[in-house]
Amino acid sequence: MTDRHATSHVASALSDGTLRFLALTVMEADPRSASLLCLEEPENGVHPQRVPAVIELLGDLAADATLAVDASNPLRQVIINTHSPSVVAWVDDGALTAAREARVQDAHGLDSYVMFQPLPNTWRTRAQPDVAPMHVGALFAFLDPLHLIDEQVKAKRGHVGATGRVLQRKDVQLAFDLAVGGEAA
Repeated sequence: MTDRHATSHVASALSDGTLRFLALTVMEADPRSASLLCLEEPENGVHPQRVPAVIELLGDLAADATLAVDASNPLRQVIINTHSPSVVAWVDDGALTAAREARVQDAHGLDSYVMFQPLPNTWRTRAQPDVAPMHVGALFAFLDPLHLIDEQVKAKRGHVGATGRVLQRKDVQLAFDLAVGGEAA
């Protein structure tokens, strides 16, 4: 790789995140790379300030469903899984689906399966009206392990009510019950 200062770097000198970003960039530039691309936690090895660029690149890789498939819009689908609130915050709500385990008791015992839930007020909820959506606040609460650890520590110490951390999204803020000085805020 040659950087903007004309300095050459061998692949072994580059981080995993940089190599992943370069590979995705090459795929995006190649109209022959029509395929299904599945990535686990694409933010791994990427500086947090570069996560939006990775998400934008992944969006550019996917075919635009509103346009005809051709050389400038190759048939590509991108599926990622993540536990990163940062990635979820950058992805359009309509592109998000939350996977969670569901359990059913039947005559043969307890079965579990994966349930995929869309976020509310998206094309997915209109396409699947019988599937209960996962609210954004519940999704971020699941993705925020510090919030859970904070509650566990407070419970262990006998504190009542969680202070919680509030994200800068109004739809998430409404989903959290916050206790400030013993009163709900």
